[in-house]
Amino acid sequence: MRRVWRAARPGGLLWRALGVFAPIVVLAAGCWSGASRPKTVPVYGKVTYCGEPVTKGKVMFQPVKPAEGLPVRPATGELRSDGSFEMSSFESDDGVVPGQYRVSIMSLLSGPTPDNPNAPKVWGVPQKYANPLQSGLQATVPVDAEGRLEMNFDLQD
Repeated sequence: MRRVWRAARPGGLLWRALGVFAPIVVLAAGCWSGASRPKTVPVYGKVTYCGEPVTKGKVMFQPVKPAEGLPVRPATGELRSDGSFEMSSFESDDGVVPGQYRVSIMSLLSGPTPDNPNAPKVWGVPQKYANPLQSGLQATVPVDAEGRLEMNFDLQD
Protein backbone atom coordinates (compact mmCIF):
# COMPACT_ATOMS: atom_id res chain seq x y z
CA MET A 1 0.00 0.00 0.00
CA ARG A 2 2.83 2.37 0.80
CA ARG A 3 4.43 1.99 -2.63
CA VAL A 4 1.19 2.87 -4.40
CA TRP A 5 0.83 6.00 -2.29
CA ARG A 6 4.44 7.06 -2.98
CA ALA A 7 3.92 6.67 -6.72
CA ALA A 8 0.75 8.78 -6.63
CA ARG A 9 2.03 11.65 -4.50
CA PRO A 10 3.53 14.79 -6.09
CA GLY A 11 7.04 14.01 -7.30
CA GLY A 12 6.30 10.27 -7.35
CA LEU A 13 6.59 7.94 -10.30
CA LEU A 14 3.01 8.54 -11.47
CA TRP A 15 3.48 12.30 -11.58
CA ARG A 16 6.80 11.97 -13.41
CA ALA A 17 5.18 9.68 -15.97
CA LEU A 18 2.36 12.20 -16.47
CA GLY A 19 4.97 14.93 -16.93
CA VAL A 20 6.59 12.93 -19.72
CA PHE A 21 3.50 11.59 -21.52
CA ALA A 22 1.00 14.46 -21.14
CA PRO A 23 2.86 16.76 -23.58
CA ILE A 24 3.08 13.92 -26.11
CA VAL A 25 -0.68 13.33 -25.92
CA VAL A 26 -1.39 17.06 -26.30
CA LEU A 27 0.94 17.32 -29.31
CA ALA A 28 -0.56 14.24 -30.94
CA ALA A 29 -4.08 15.58 -30.47
CA GLY A 30 -3.09 18.83 -32.14
CA CYS A 31 -1.45 17.21 -35.17
CA TRP A 32 -4.62 17.24 -37.27
CA SER A 33 -6.30 20.27 -35.79
CA GLY A 34 -6.85 23.71 -37.24
CA ALA A 35 -4.41 25.05 -39.80
CA SER A 36 -2.11 22.02 -39.71
CA ARG A 37 -4.85 19.65 -40.89
CA PRO A 38 -4.69 18.61 -44.55
CA LYS A 39 -7.04 20.15 -47.10
CA THR A 40 -10.50 18.62 -47.34
CA VAL A 41 -13.22 19.17 -49.92
CA PRO A 42 -16.84 19.20 -48.71
CA VAL A 43 -18.60 16.22 -50.31
CA TYR A 44 -22.33 15.59 -50.11
CA GLY A 45 -24.88 13.59 -52.05
CA LYS A 46 -27.70 11.12 -52.00
CA VAL A 47 -27.90 7.32 -52.12
CA THR A 48 -30.81 5.59 -53.80
CA TYR A 49 -31.55 1.92 -54.40
CA CYS A 50 -33.73 1.20 -57.43
CA GLY A 51 -34.75 4.86 -57.38
CA GLU A 52 -35.77 4.95 -53.69
CA PRO A 53 -33.72 6.75 -50.98
CA VAL A 54 -31.57 4.56 -48.74
CA THR A 55 -32.54 5.90 -45.32
CA LYS A 56 -30.27 3.98 -42.96
CA GLY A 57 -26.56 3.22 -43.07
CA LYS A 58 -23.18 4.70 -43.93
CA VAL A 59 -21.25 5.79 -46.99
CA MET A 60 -17.54 5.01 -46.69
CA PHE A 61 -14.65 6.21 -48.85
CA GLN A 62 -11.60 3.92 -48.69
CA PRO A 63 -8.44 5.55 -50.09
CA VAL A 64 -6.86 4.04 -53.19
CA LYS A 65 -4.46 6.86 -53.98
CA PRO A 66 -4.27 10.19 -52.15
CA ALA A 67 -3.48 13.37 -54.04
CA GLU A 68 0.24 14.10 -54.16
CA GLY A 69 1.54 15.38 -50.84
CA LEU A 70 -1.62 14.54 -48.91
CA PRO A 71 -2.13 11.73 -46.36
CA VAL A 72 -4.20 8.59 -46.80
CA ARG A 73 -7.39 9.23 -44.88
CA PRO A 74 -10.75 7.40 -45.09
CA ALA A 75 -14.02 9.32 -44.85
CA THR A 76 -17.54 8.39 -43.77
CA GLY A 77 -21.02 9.84 -44.02
CA GLU A 78 -24.16 8.86 -42.15
CA LEU A 79 -27.25 8.36 -44.31
CA ARG A 80 -30.21 10.54 -43.37
CA SER A 81 -33.93 9.78 -43.67
CA ASP A 82 -34.04 11.23 -47.21
CA GLY A 83 -30.96 9.27 -48.38
CA SER A 84 -28.66 12.28 -48.21
CA PHE A 85 -25.20 12.32 -46.60
CA GLU A 86 -22.23 14.60 -45.93
CA MET A 87 -18.74 13.16 -45.68
CA SER A 88 -16.42 13.54 -42.69
CA SER A 89 -12.68 12.86 -42.42
CA PHE A 90 -11.48 14.62 -39.27
CA GLU A 91 -14.60 16.20 -37.80
CA SER A 92 -18.31 16.28 -38.59
CA ASP A 93 -19.12 17.18 -42.22
CA ASP A 94 -15.63 18.57 -42.94
CA GLY A 95 -15.27 16.73 -46.26
CA VAL A 96 -12.78 14.41 -47.91
CA VAL A 97 -9.01 14.65 -48.46
CA PRO A 98 -8.46 14.90 -52.25
CA GLY A 99 -7.63 11.62 -53.95
CA GLN A 100 -9.10 8.46 -55.45
CA TYR A 101 -11.42 6.26 -53.39
CA ARG A 102 -13.31 2.98 -53.47
CA VAL A 103 -16.80 3.56 -52.13
CA SER A 104 -18.88 1.22 -50.01
CA ILE A 105 -22.41 1.69 -48.74
CA MET A 106 -23.52 -0.34 -45.77
CA SER A 107 -27.21 -0.41 -44.98
CA LEU A 108 -27.99 -3.02 -42.35
CA LEU A 109 -31.64 -2.61 -41.33
CA SER A 110 -31.62 -5.27 -38.62
CA GLY A 111 -29.55 -8.17 -37.39
CA PRO A 112 -28.27 -9.98 -34.31
CA THR A 113 -28.61 -8.22 -30.96
CA PRO A 114 -27.61 -9.21 -27.43
CA ASP A 115 -31.24 -10.22 -26.81
CA ASN A 116 -31.52 -12.12 -30.10
CA PRO A 117 -28.02 -13.24 -31.23
CA ASN A 118 -29.43 -15.57 -33.91
CA ALA A 119 -31.52 -12.97 -35.72
CA PRO A 120 -30.81 -12.86 -39.46
CA LYS A 121 -29.20 -9.81 -41.04
CA VAL A 122 -31.60 -7.75 -43.13
CA TRP A 123 -29.82 -5.53 -45.66
CA GLY A 124 -31.31 -2.31 -47.07
CA VAL A 125 -29.19 -2.69 -50.23
CA PRO A 126 -27.45 -5.75 -51.71
CA GLN A 127 -24.64 -6.83 -49.39
CA LYS A 128 -22.01 -6.47 -52.15
CA TYR A 129 -22.19 -2.68 -51.72
CA ALA A 130 -20.82 -2.99 -48.16
CA ASN A 131 -17.48 -4.26 -49.52
CA PRO A 132 -15.37 -1.59 -51.26
CA LEU A 133 -13.68 -4.26 -53.39
CA GLN A 134 -17.02 -5.64 -54.64
CA SER A 135 -19.24 -2.57 -54.80
CA GLY A 136 -17.89 -1.29 -58.12
CA LEU A 137 -18.30 2.26 -56.79
CA GLN A 138 -15.48 4.79 -57.05
CA ALA A 139 -15.01 8.47 -56.34
CA THR A 140 -12.35 11.02 -57.20
CA VAL A 141 -12.02 14.19 -55.17
CA PRO A 142 -9.88 16.66 -57.15
CA VAL A 143 -7.27 18.68 -55.30
CA ASP A 144 -8.39 21.85 -57.11
CA ALA A 145 -12.10 21.45 -56.29
CA GLU A 146 -13.78 24.64 -55.14
CA GLY A 147 -16.95 24.72 -53.11
CA ARG A 148 -19.02 21.64 -52.30
CA LEU A 149 -18.75 18.53 -54.46
CA GLU A 150 -21.95 16.53 -55.11
CA MET A 151 -21.71 12.74 -55.50
CA ASN A 152 -24.87 10.67 -55.91
CA PHE A 153 -25.02 6.88 -55.93
CA ASP A 154 -27.96 5.04 -57.51
CA LEU A 155 -27.59 1.38 -56.56
CA GLN A 156 -29.13 -1.48 -58.52
CA ASP A 157 -29.48 -5.25 -58.05
